[in-house]
Amino acid sequence: MASPSLSGLPEELKRMVLSFCDAPALQSASRTSTAFHSEAERLLYGTISLHHCRPQSFACLKTLALNKAKANLVRTLAVTLPGEDNELPESEDESAASGEVADRTAESPAQDSEPLAGNELGSESENVSDDGSTL
Repeated sequence: MASPSLSGLPEELKRMVLSFCDAPALQSASRTSTAFHSEAERLLYGTISLHHCRPQSFACLKTLALNKAKANLVRTLAVTLPGEDNELPESEDESAASGEVADRTAESPAQDSEPLAGNELGSESENVSDDGSTL
């Protein structure tokens, strides 16, 4: 009897399993499992929201500009420009100034060191900001 393998699972089942994961778990699954890599990246890059005040937003844009494969995974991109909103909430504003924003930008699950844009996904249509909060 052959040993069971994750790579043998149907794509629909992999997608269902990963749909319950938050961004850090998706990043881990993408880095550690070739069976989950492409589906996890698709979920991580599916919806991206960028804010002009957050430095990690620029890193995310750079990743997308330099990596066409990752850019092609983006289905929804929301960009907040100066003057389109009030200011960040005070706690986020202070964190952003000190560079301690807890965002979903991390190293890419691919073998490079590009920032990875990700978000909390309950469904593909969920709109999530780059700090992981639902809009």
